[in-house]
Amino acid sequence: MERKGNAEEKAADAEKARGARTEKKGKALQKAGVKNDNKAQEESGKRMKKKGRAMEKEGEARSDAAEQMEKSGNDAEKAGVEAKKASAKAKAEAKK
Repeated sequence: MERKGNAEEKAADAEKARGARTEKKGKALQKAGVKNDNKAQEESGKRMKKKGRAMEKEGEARSDAAEQMEKSGNDAEKAGVEAKKASAKAKAEAKK
């Protein structure tokens, strides 16, 4: 679970970065559209910027879910170790 959470978190970080790049490109395109008085280019930039923000937000949500997955994996691992210790202790006491 922990490994899967780490992999998911890396993918989410990559998605956030891609969203930020898309948003940055959109801002530049929008600015160029305003400068050149090109409405189509300006609108395209706005859409790209909006899409970039959405990608970033989705990446953040996936990142949060991955952190939870990683945490639950850690908790399950700790519980397994404690159960193993308890079992070993019970076996040792049974042999006495």
